[in-house]
Amino acid sequence: MTCREAERLVTPYIQDKLSGDELEAFLEHLEHCRNCQEELEIYFMVDVGLKQLDKIGRAVQQECRD
Repeated sequence: MTCREAERLVTPYIQDKLSGDELEAFLEHLEHCRNCQEELEIYFMVDVGLKQLDKIGRAVQQECRD
């Protein structure tokens, strides 16, 4: 797997949408590629941050309605 192919699979990986073969190839690539490991960490942090902001936004909206 190339880095370009791995990058294409980062979001589906985070969303738990990879097939067994894709997951195996993706994880194998990550074992040997520090650049893709770092890319995955960045995407993961962004994903977590966006989910937290969404949660906070919903709480604020609910509070404003009350």
